[in-house]
Amino acid sequence: MDNSIAGLVGGILGCVGGAIGTYFSIRNTNTAAERRFMVRASVWIWLSVILYLVILFQIPPAWRWVLSIPYAVLLSIGASYINRRQAALREPEQKG
Repeated sequence: MDNSIAGLVGGILGCVGGAIGTYFSIRNTNTAAERRFMVRASVWIWLSVILYLVILFQIPPAWRWVLSIPYAVLLSIGASYINRRQAALREPEQKG
């Protein structure tokens, strides 16, 4: 398979997987506050990934790995924050 076709197929599959994950992350919320938070978090994540890709393709290929270091760190911190915040929003529901 040609590399450009493989890249296109991989990009499409990645976007479809991200959209499905986003849909179910929002759908599986239990309260309105949790749902609002997940919608906001999803928008921020999608915008961050798009910004990362735009910047990634603007820098020389030899330096792209440098951009991946802060991206991976910030992605990990962001995911941890989202998980903690969502758990905090669910806590009152679990007590009652």
